[in-house]
Amino acid sequence: TSVPVRIYVQTGPFEEAIRDLTGLLSGSHFIYQPTDLEEDPRMLAEIIRLAKLYPDAIVSGSRKRSRYGFSGFTLTKKLLYSAWRALFSVLYGSGVSDSTLLYRCMPSAPAKRVMLNASSYAVLFELFVKLLRLGVPVVEFPVEMGKRTEGTSNTRFFSDGLRYALVLFTVRFTPVKRFLRPVADTAEKEA
Repeated sequence: TSVPVRIYVQTGPFEEAIRDLTGLLSGSHFIYQPTDLEEDPRMLAEIIRLAKLYPDAIVSGSRKRSRYGFSGFTLTKKLLYSAWRALFSVLYGSGVSDSTLLYRCMPSAPAKRVMLNASSYAVLFELFVKLLRLGVPVVEFPVEMGKRTEGTSNTRFFSDGLRYALVLFTVRFTPVKRFLRPVADTAEKEA
């Protein structure tokens, strides 16, 4: 089976690129994976298999469901992730075990309907939680990942964590109709 691939070259800030990309979606699904490749790209076959089995769902990676879990994390980070999962579960009524991992396959149609406002990598989390608010189900798969061996991460645990927390609360308490694109806007882009 062949899978068409479209390459998009990011020229501006990350969040602007994601907003542009969601407007350009044309296939049934899209996959995003961070460029640091901490998650094994060979898992894409499993992601595609699950997306075919559950075409209306978000297929989401989970460190918690893997045999490695959160190994390599400090005790502080492990405790904060546990608290985050509990808060996420309460606010969204979701059993998602790893809401912050940015390795997912999403159905394009509902993703094109949402307006995105967050900055930095939090924009991908914003897309995820807005789709949850729209009732899109989540199917998780275990992610085998390793600690990066080259370079340094652009993600800052506490400052980016605060951005995620802002998105977590804002999206939960915003009426769904306020973050949906007008129907004419979506139909115009598809034409």
